[in-house]
Amino acid sequence: MATKYKTVVTTAGATKFAAALTTGGKKVNITTMAVGDGGGTLPEPNAGQTKLVNEVWRQTLNKISQDNKYKNYVVAELVIPPETGGFWLREMGLYDDTGTLVAVGNMAESYKPKLEEGSGRAQTLRMVIILSDVASIDLSIDSTTVMASQDYVDGKILDHEQSRRHPDATLTDKGFTQLSSAINSVAENQAATPRAVKMVNDDLTGVKNSLGTASAKDVVTSLSDTTAGRVPVVGWMGLGATSPAAVSDANTITANGFYRLAAEGLNIPVGRAPTILLHCQYDVNAANQIAWRAAYPDGPMYHRCKKDGVWSGWIPFIDASGGTINGGLTLKGGSQALTLQPANAGTANFIMANDSTGANQWYIGKNSASDNNLAIFNYAGGNGINFYANGLMQISSGNGKSINFTSDILIPSGAWVADQQTGIVAGSDAAGFSSNNLMINSWNGIGFYCTLTGGEGVTGYINTRTGRLEMKEQIIPGNYANFDSRYLNAKNGVTSIRLGSRVGYSVGGSAEEYANGYVLTAGGDFGASDGYYIARPLQYYTVGSGWVTVAYA
Repeated sequence: MATKYKTVVTTAGATKFAAALTTGGKKVNITTMAVGDGGGTLPEPNAGQTKLVNEVWRQTLNKISQDNKYKNYVVAELVIPPETGGFWLREMGLYDDTGTLVAVGNMAESYKPKLEEGSGRAQTLRMVIILSDVASIDLSIDSTTVMASQDYVDGKILDHEQSRRHPDATLTDKGFTQLSSAINSVAENQAATPRAVKMVNDDLTGVKNSLGTASAKDVVTSLSDTTAGRVPVVGWMGLGATSPAAVSDANTITANGFYRLAAEGLNIPVGRAPTILLHCQYDVNAANQIAWRAAYPDGPMYHRCKKDGVWSGWIPFIDASGGTINGGLTLKGGSQALTLQPANAGTANFIMANDSTGANQWYIGKNSASDNNLAIFNYAGGNGINFYANGLMQISSGNGKSINFTSDILIPSGAWVADQQTGIVAGSDAAGFSSNNLMINSWNGIGFYCTLTGGEGVTGYINTRTGRLEMKEQIIPGNYANFDSRYLNAKNGVTSIRLGSRVGYSVGGSAEEYANGYVLTAGGDFGASDGYYIARPLQYYTVGSGWVTVAYA
């Protein structure tokens, strides 16, 4: 009896299957099945066909596989869903991924209704082709297009319901799970009961009530989340964390919080130094930062601000290790507003002033480690004042300059020079050789020195041991009447005597007397009646009259 229903490989399909078995050949990838009504009659499959007689529906295969019993059988399965229909099924064909009809067959005639016609069913069609070597076919199907038949599904469900052959569930695999009402268990192979869920929910309600409005807020999604209104967590912006948030450039920070920068960080106070930083943002154009070197106990803290979107330079705080104040400083305190205390005993302790280049200008304080003297010194003038611990005060000038006082100087106990054997002191209310209001003390003498250029030197002195006064020139009184009878009147008294200009004269045989006041200084006798003589006037000098020739008594 001739076979009524059959499937044949088309000529094009046979060619492809043969080519697939050659070296480097490509496997045939059957992807689609088409069905048709044969034009109203049952068709006879023909190897020369390239398409169905009258195709009515086409769809991706639900499954293609090798038959478990007959290894050279390839079974292709198509599922027609219930909502598809309204046509007769008499022929079917298999197409590869290039659209080539590789096999064609006929089947028992049946009508596939649509749901709209009052009847609907899912219909599964299987088409079997016999090959000499199934290695020529790629037996793979896209799992996303597979449709299970209702009978298949029902059968699998029934098998599942009746089977207890399931493993326990794990964190990675499905399985049976034991229920538990514990809320403090750490087991990972049990599931919570509604009772356990309720207990946890009750606890959460209590926590929610204690949090108030915060319980309705979202939590930050990251440690750098800046979304307004979100609840922070430990570590957010460095708060409570073992390490603040890391950034690479201090200028790019725009959110409040704690940050850290590595040694390679940009715009940090000290280059190549790991830094910890606190940032306070006022608005987009204004902010402040405080920073310090990480794990550096002797380094100062720094601060800076951003104004109009521009960051200022870093300014160090003044701390116990010292620093610089850029600007004026006013100290308002009690009786002891400022205290200088050396860190170690036996060290200098003073205030130093420098100019803009850093050169010393002046200082005040204890300038030596070996004593407790107070000094005020000006580097430019080389002058200063020393207050010695023994009570002595010394004023010194520099650059060959003198010490000038522009107002009165009150010296209660006297002004002494060097060894305190020479000085000016106050005496008693008297005037005499025993005491005076002003006493000039000297160990030996008091000199008068001339500083006029070309006339330098001592022009007079008083010997304090003997009372002797000597001057290189005259001592001229202002009023000669001040002298009493014990002293020569300087105006009318003779201060000098001399012989005036000489006068020569001749005399005869008798004696002759020359003018009054002249004295004979030379002469000669040249005979009884002739002689020649020389005379000079005797003169004295007074301030009032000048040179005067003496007269006869």
